[in-house]
Amino acid sequence: MLKKTKSMKGCGNQIPPKKKDVIVWFIQKDSNEITALAFFTFYAMKNWQNSRGHIIADWKVKAWDWLWSKVPGYRPLR
Repeated sequence: MLKKTKSMKGCGNQIPPKKKDVIVWFIQKDSNEITALAFFTFYAMKNWQNSRGHIIADWKVKAWDWLWSKVPGYRPLR
């Protein structure tokens, strides 16, 4: 079992994430940098809070939601 530590940067639980980590994640999911920057900017403007005002626990979960709901016709290649 993998233990969560502060040294696990970019694993989804680091809020706010680094912009480069978000871009890399979106590209790995067969998306692009423009979509990654739109996602990053949107949540950065909201101070990485959800609609109820709570800090997002895992930005990668929100990123998946973003891809499936905001990107028309998104389907990963794999």
